Amino acid sequence: MIARNYFEHNSPEVERRSIECAARVFVCSGRRKPGLAGTTGTLDEVQVVESQHVDLFVDTGIHDRGHRTTMLDAGFREVGIGIIRGAFTDSGTTYDSIMQTQDYATSPVDSPFVLGVVYNDVNHNNQYDYGEGTANSTVSLENVVKTTNDGGGYAFQVLQAGTYTLRFVTGHTQLITIGMGGPNIKVDLVNGTTVVINLGLGPLR
Repeated sequence: MIARNYFEHNSPEVERRSIECAARVFVCSGRRKPGLAGTTGTLDEVQVVESQHVDLFVDTGIHDRGHRTTMLDAGFREVGIGIIRGAFTDSGTTYDSIMQTQDYATSPVDSPFVLGVVYNDVNHNNQYDYGEGTANSTVSLENVVKTTNDGGGYAFQVLQAGTYTLRFVTGHTQLITIGMGGPNIKVDLVNGTTVVINLGLGPLR
């Protein structure tokens, strides 16, 4: 969208609603239009991206709360998020902008994922924030080994029902029982000492 200078749910060629989009351009004038804000000043990338996510999740002013219901749809197992910064031109004015897309999907196999993040809660607010993730940390589910990405995230797709051992590089382990058709399970390692399941809610049924 940045490269082609458009902001829509659909590409100019495709007539289908396939992506949920947010864009913030941050303009000193406070000029606004549906789904787009901006400034010719300097962007705070972290603040912008976090506010985009909040805007989509809360979906204030959207009559059917379409973004929020998509994000909470239990039929989706996977999300792909794209965030890019660049120049966006609107009505003859070019703005420094950040655009974000969120694509949701479930594979035909419809098998659950064990996923999570390894992070240090530096600001002690009991949640993951930008810059707290631990990259290149080893996580294994039985004999499958993954390395956390730059943000500290990892994911395993589980193709058979059973009880599995999730192991972190610190030696912390968590037994996880997977049923086919059951929900994804989020398991975080916080401060290298605490395993948190589904943000503290425990197994979801």
